[in-house]
Amino acid sequence: MEKNEIRKSVLGKRNNLSHEAQCLKSEAIFESIKNLAFIKETTCVASFVNFKSEVQTDAINQWLLDLNKILLLPRIDPSRKIMQFYQVTDLNQLIVSPYGIREPNPLIHPHHPSHAIDLVLTPGVAFDNSGYRIGYGGGYYDRLFASISEKVPRIGVAFAIQSVPNIPTDTYDQPVHALVTENGLKNFKTPTASL
Repeated sequence: MEKNEIRKSVLGKRNNLSHEAQCLKSEAIFESIKNLAFIKETTCVASFVNFKSEVQTDAINQWLLDLNKILLLPRIDPSRKIMQFYQVTDLNQLIVSPYGIREPNPLIHPHHPSHAIDLVLTPGVAFDNSGYRIGYGGGYYDRLFASISEKVPRIGVAFAIQSVPNIPTDTYDQPVHALVTENGLKNFKTPTASL
């Protein structure tokens, strides 16, 4: 299957999950993330804010703040095709973009360069058995991964129904090191011994 076909198929399955199922599966994913010892060793975590039928991340992000982590959340500038991360200390201060995505407010949230990131919690539409992912087509996370050390853990966060056997790859595609679903952690490639 081509990427667009996979994207359409998986989004259809994800969008068909009931709100109750999304909540229950998101809670299970949160519990799995809380049990990942290596997260507690990090200082600066790049996470994301869920949009539409994605895994719900508010509880995860609040937990990271409660652990006194530096929480970085993305802001996308589609006109310049860039994604930048800003430090957020209060999730209630997020603003809604023209696309309906909650994101940091650059007027009050400080920008952080990507080289400061210790761990990336990564969204996606689909993930395959080698850690390759399909996003929404903007290439933002591929460019982020290319700009940071290979040693920085990249952890996909998704529902199990978003797993597919194989995704066609291009030279610029960057895999995640592991995937957390409601079924637990699946390792693909270990960047550090602590993962």
